[in-house]
Amino acid sequence: MPRPALISAGKDWTSFRERIERVAGLVGTYDLLKELAHDAGYRHFAILKSHGAAGANLSPQFVLTSLPHGSVQEYQDMETASGDMALLNALQAGHPFFWDCRTPTSVDTSTVGAENDNRGTDRLLARLGIRTGLGLPVFSTHAPHGFALFGGERSVPDIGEAAQLSLWCNGLYERMTAFEPPDRGQSRPRLTARELQCLSWTSAGKTSVEIAAILGLSEHTVNQYVATTSQKLGAVNRTQAVAKAIRLRLIE
Repeated sequence: MPRPALISAGKDWTSFRERIERVAGLVGTYDLLKELAHDAGYRHFAILKSHGAAGANLSPQFVLTSLPHGSVQEYQDMETASGDMALLNALQAGHPFFWDCRTPTSVDTSTVGAENDNRGTDRLLARLGIRTGLGLPVFSTHAPHGFALFGGERSVPDIGEAAQLSLWCNGLYERMTAFEPPDRGQSRPRLTARELQCLSWTSAGKTSVEIAAILGLSEHTVNQYVATTSQKLGAVNRTQAVAKAIRLRLIE
């Protein structure tokens, strides 16, 4: 039996508020979402943000996700070509939803148009071990509404578990969008969750070997993340990269 969202079960309002308030940046948001997904029995998570108002083109923007970068790019390429109508309709409606692709269904190709054929998306998710998933609308006073998505191979959660996850995800979305400073014309580099994690641990004085052990990566991969981050920030070394990231409020 799948476990409930354990870190939310049995918590009072004070505990919930204090845990959310301790989240100090995107790395903290990522880590808490990872914990939520794991405790709820899901393999991956993503936070998507919509663009514009209802009725507009709501092509989603990935804000934070545990999915590999290459898979995110592959999904976005497919979405651009044909559109993931199920997800776009969910974004427009703003309703929670669950999907289950564990039982293959026959598709009448004569009635499936390019604009609503999601079979490519289903195959991509299956390769990632995602055949079922839960989508929860999230709202913020600082940004357009979005969705928290959880994917894996577990059964549909009951209403109580979905409500617990929704409570945490809405609190996190409000918190994380508050980190984004108002746009005053200054361009800010877009760093991935892994890049932010490596940079944050670097700022804490950890070596590449130590960061690799913490994040379950190879030392070579950590060095690649740090090098890419330094390049994006226009820094000559990791020390300068940390200083610039703190100044831009990318990390604490």
